[in-house]
Amino acid sequence: MSVEKHFVKEGIKEAEIEEFLREKFNRAGYSHIEIQRTPLGTRIMVFANRPGLVIGKSGSRIKEITDEIQKRFEMENPMLDVREIENPNWLIVHKLELGDPGTEPAKPEETKTTLPEDVAQEKIKQEDETISTFKSRLFSEIDKTLNLTLN
Repeated sequence: MSVEKHFVKEGIKEAEIEEFLREKFNRAGYSHIEIQRTPLGTRIMVFANRPGLVIGKSGSRIKEITDEIQKRFEMENPMLDVREIENPNWLIVHKLELGDPGTEPAKPEETKTTLPEDVAQEKIKQEDETISTFKSRLFSEIDKTLNLTLN
């Protein structure tokens, strides 16, 4: 398998894992994942607003999800590491912009403002641009690989 095909295949697998975990951990305030490949296996860092919901009672939920990832995505020794997101306000604003039906705006007395509104909006815009750029590059690589395969 060529190097390009390998990276495209890995990119697609990462996107599928991201979507899978987004569905599983939606109630936990899921934000994103970071994947690191190590000699011992693949470490998947899950960032969520409420890590306790991801881990589950005595770690049962995370063990269940780890087993499911291992079988579904044919990964050897996946290790899930759960981290709390640093700015949960960003997650709420982002979900509201996407129109996530499970997200309701916080009441004014519950809202903690950590950034001025214009700064927060700029950061959200930068994150959206980063995600869009990544998706564009990924799909561009997929198109190139498919064209090389078909020709």
